Amino acid sequence: MDQDALSLDRRILVVAGKGGVGKSTFAAALALNAARAGLKTLLIGSDIREGLSHCLGTHKLDYKTRRIEENLWGSNISGRESLEEFLILKLKVKFLYDQLLKRDLFHYFIAAAPGLEELFILGKMWFLCQPDGSGIKGVQFDRIVFDAPATGHGVSLFKTPQVILDTIRVGPIHHYTKDVLKLLTDPTHTAFHIVTLPEEMPVNESLELDHTVRVDVGMHRGTTFVNGVYPEVVPEALVNAWERVRANPSRLAVESGVEIDPKVAEALVEGAERVLERRRLGEVYLERLRTEMAGPKVLVPYLFDIQPGRPLTEAVAAAILEQVGVDAFGLPIPANRAKLKPGRRS
Repeated sequence: MDQDALSLDRRILVVAGKGGVGKSTFAAALALNAARAGLKTLLIGSDIREGLSHCLGTHKLDYKTRRIEENLWGSNISGRESLEEFLILKLKVKFLYDQLLKRDLFHYFIAAAPGLEELFILGKMWFLCQPDGSGIKGVQFDRIVFDAPATGHGVSLFKTPQVILDTIRVGPIHHYTKDVLKLLTDPTHTAFHIVTLPEEMPVNESLELDHTVRVDVGMHRGTTFVNGVYPEVVPEALVNAWERVRANPSRLAVESGVEIDPKVAEALVEGAERVLERRRLGEVYLERLRTEMAGPKVLVPYLFDIQPGRPLTEAVAAAILEQVGVDAFGLPIPANRAKLKPGRRS
């Protein structure tokens, strides 16, 4: 698999997709893989329900960046908190900010400027990429994995900078927005990855999202992760035997050489038929993705017996790593490379 085309070595990895496709699990899995490759990695969410902590089996994440394990930090940000941080940095004195925040005029300004809070969610990533922007002494993040909002909100979120630039044409907000948009659309720094399922609605929304990200926003598209791919149940060598069993489930005992109750045999054949049908339907949508969406595809199997939470994230991380390889996640940034201990990956 072309590791450059995967675009997993970019500084910012945006992970997006329709709600319910496993987007947060994949974002957490990519962050785990990057951290285990020796990269200082920050996993960011922006969801009021905050599901990333469940994916990692850790305490609830909030705005303050917190270390989760070796090389891995996490936070859950909001536009209001990011805006507050920006204003404090600009005003220099927190007292002045507190006085401003208490004024009704400030709240009217925020309400009258749609998209401003969304801008500062994206702006937080720009800030984190600055020297010492992490707020953690001696740490610059090699990878920032952003678990973006679900498709509808996510599309409007990434369109926000251009809308702001079209609305606010001068001043510090204008210049700040230009910096944010430049970072998001720089293919050497940022890549947009999509998670989907091999089903009609997720694939339709993924194709629309792909077009919007590339054409309307101008972001670099990386990998499409297809979750929940049903396995090939019947190996080619057993196709003829399967057809005999399918026509007459009672033959399962004869073909397998194991004594099986006829009712159990019938249930097993029926279950296999359902899986095969899901596999056939999935192949239709996989073919659409192959022909209509450019870029590499990483297929992750349906993990039937894995418990949700950290175990599922670990299993997805392993499935991804098996296909892309550890080198796909790239190297630490120069500021961190010199700090690696002898014998560590460099």
